Amino acid sequence: MTDLATSLVRKKCAPCEGGVAPLTPEQIRPMLKGLPGWSLDGPAITRTYKFANYHERETREHFPQFALADLNKAMHVVLPSNQARTGYDGFAVLAWHLPVLWVAAPLLKLPGISHAGRLVYARIAKSRHNCTDETCSHR
Repeated sequence: MTDLATSLVRKKCAPCEGGVAPLTPEQIRPMLKGLPGWSLDGPAITRTYKFANYHERETREHFPQFALADLNKAMHVVLPSNQARTGYDGFAVLAWHLPVLWVAAPLLKLPGISHAGRLVYARIAKSRHNCTDETCSHR
C-alpha cells in the first residue's frame, strides 16, 4: 500500500485538516492526464458525462436492443459490460458515479430501500410526461 493510501486508511489527510495551500493548475494538470473525462475548469476539477439521446439515429444503431417504448417508461444505464440497468436500479448505479450522491449511494442497496425506491421511481416515471419546463404534476 502506498504512503498516500496508508494515510487515507488511517483517516489522515493533511489538506482536509486545513493550513495547506491548494494545488496550482500546473500541479493539477499532470494528475488529470490519467483520469479520462476529468478536466480543470477554473478552480474546480470537473467531469463531464455524456448522456445518449435515443432520438438520435446513431444512438439507436448503437443500442438496438432497446425499444423506444421501454425507454420512455424508464431510464436505462448501460454498464461497460454492455448490461443495462433500468429505472431505480439505473439510478442506483449512477449514484456511485455522481459525487453529489456518494453519501446516499450505499443506502440505496439497504434491504427495503430498493423496493421502496422502485415504487417511488415508478410513480415519478409514470408522471414525467406531465412535466413542463418548470413543474411536474402527478396523476
